[in-house]
Amino acid sequence: FHPVLLPPLSAQAEIRKIDDERVFQMKLKKEADAEAHIYGDKDKFVTSAYKEKLMEMKRWKDEDRRLEELEKATTVENKKDMTGFYANLLTKNLAMGSGDASVHGTSAYTIGSQRNDHIRQLEADQREQGEAKKDGHAKSENPDAEVFDEEALLKRTEESDLKRKRVDEAMDDAVEKSDNAAPEVPALSAEEVENQKRQAEEKEKQAREGAVMSARERYLARKKARTTAEPTGKQ
Repeated sequence: FHPVLLPPLSAQAEIRKIDDERVFQMKLKKEADAEAHIYGDKDKFVTSAYKEKLMEMKRWKDEDRRLEELEKATTVENKKDMTGFYANLLTKNLAMGSGDASVHGTSAYTIGSQRNDHIRQLEADQREQGEAKKDGHAKSENPDAEVFDEEALLKRTEESDLKRKRVDEAMDDAVEKSDNAAPEVPALSAEEVENQKRQAEEKEKQAREGAVMSARERYLARKKARTTAEPTGKQ
């Protein structure tokens, strides 16, 4: 805690006293629960002073639960508001030393001191989430980054043509070697070989043109969708 938020020494002594009392009461309750099967049928007599102490401990516990729920409902962005809340409890309740208020102030001080590490972890997680959202937002603000690159597509098709040409040359060499090695096997005529090459080239050309047209259509569709969505986003 910031030094301004630290309670005075008298308040710290009161804090330790209440904490010790709470631990003691918890031990008593555990012992009573353990011996419930022995003395469960016995009548129990509770003094008014002890009843008042139990009610005070219950208020202390309820305040802890309330602050825990409030902390869960408060994000890291609102941490300044929580700091102000703790400061208000510590400066007003503890400094004034009122009975019920001191219980509230003690609860706030104790819980706040126990959760510094937890709050720092929440801050780190929130920063990571903010950076991830920032990266996603930057990508969404630049939709034109994904543009139709026809030159790259044509380059890939040219490389494919070069590979196909090498395969054809290898096939021609294999056919020629086969003819020389086994002349008795009937070989394809020059006209048939030419027809096969022409058919293969025609299929390759159609596939290339189809790929270019398909890519262009997808690009135009995305561009039209962004243009249609822009007026809605500006409203």
